[in-house]
Amino acid sequence: MSALPFVKKAIDDDTSIANLIDDRVFYSVAPQSTPTPYVVLVQSGGSEPYMLAGASGWPEGDVQTIVVGSTFIEVEEVGEALIAALKNWRGTWNNRLASIRREAIDSFDHIPSTDQHRRIIGFSVDWKEPL
Repeated sequence: MSALPFVKKAIDDDTSIANLIDDRVFYSVAPQSTPTPYVVLVQSGGSEPYMLAGASGWPEGDVQTIVVGSTFIEVEEVGEALIAALKNWRGTWNNRLASIRREAIDSFDHIPSTDQHRRIIGFSVDWKEPL
């Protein structure tokens, strides 16, 4: 199981993000002709901590949210909305309890060949497998 659906649900549930990007949230890659701004979700790692009694039952995954926009201001605004919606999020998806917290990754860049700006923000997701 991936951490990505929990982040997608948290984004979909937040109207302030929907006002900025509509439904333009994609896993791994966006279609080439997608209008900006949009968000791409990429899982960059994951594990399940083990205790003395075995697996904890609380897998965790690291997710990078990649905001793509036509201006720095655009990716800054969408990024701040993502941070507000995702940090300290708690909820359920597919009968699994999950929490999201912000990680240390927050970087900006510019792609000259497409004249697009990006902001990459890291989050960590912990979830409880159904019993």
